[in-house]
Amino acid sequence: MALRNTNDSFGSLTKFLHWTVAGFFIVSYCSAYYAIWFTVDGMVANDIAVQIHITSGILVSFFILVRVYWRLTNSLPVPPPGTPQEHFAARLSHRTLYVFMVAMPITGYLGTYRDADYLGVTNFGDTRLFAWIAATIDTTWEEWEVAFDYVHRTILGSKLLWILLLIHIGAALFHHFHRRDGTLERMLPGGRS
Repeated sequence: MALRNTNDSFGSLTKFLHWTVAGFFIVSYCSAYYAIWFTVDGMVANDIAVQIHITSGILVSFFILVRVYWRLTNSLPVPPPGTPQEHFAARLSHRTLYVFMVAMPITGYLGTYRDADYLGVTNFGDTRLFAWIAATIDTTWEEWEVAFDYVHRTILGSKLLWILLLIHIGAALFHHFHRRDGTLERMLPGGRS
């Protein structure tokens, strides 16, 4: 299988990045909801779950940046047959999904008080940049954290991103079961062209 995309199929690196981001995304969500639903602050299980969430979020950040670079420097396969409106909707939903995949780790980092020192990542509240922001707009870490955590968890994480993912998965299944045009197979590891 070719590393780069061709007119007929996605390359192995595109597939790897797609499924790696999806895998770390699932780990990030599962660990976050495990921490919220089954633990309380101060429990060892809570700290482990939160650290898994932070680590997988950082890995999503890394792989999504690589994916965006690869996407911008690589051609895409020819899209499956469809109307101009369907192609526009597909492009719009993919671009929106990319924006959210970048925004989620950023808002997570900006709105958490936990460190990931083992990865060399200090919490944003301890940075000089935050000290400057706090002095400039006269805010405290607690006020700042509440706002960004609300955006990360409540607006993006529990609502909008899931809607986009359901649209993405639904469209893939629609192409697979209704259109039978090979769209889903083109992104599966070892899938056909």
